[in-house]
Amino acid sequence: METVLLKITRDKAWAAAALPYRIFINNEQRAMLRIGKRIELEVPKERFAIRVEAVGNKLQFQRIESEKVIFPAYCENGVIECRVSSSLQAVGYLTLGLIKPMVTIKIDVIYK
Repeated sequence: METVLLKITRDKAWAAAALPYRIFINNEQRAMLRIGKRIELEVPKERFAIRVEAVGNKLQFQRIESEKVIFPAYCENGVIECRVSSSLQAVGYLTLGLIKPMVTIKIDVIYK
């Protein structure tokens, strides 16, 4: 089976900095990612979903997570980069996460 290299990098933003992120590929947890770190995973060269969620989501009113579908067919060199960034949300922060999440996670995908 053909595979591609999936490189996932988490930014150094202070929003949710204390929380490690769980990395799921097709609903299977594959790794944990801490602030400023990078991991590399071998994944099959077929369409898959990546989900990033904060540890401790069960204790939150609003879940801190993001999901994206990846299409390895767009990858020419066998490498896909994902950049995971976090940002503080003013409404969520002011309402202590009751109305909206305090932090949002964004996944940017770069096919190489």
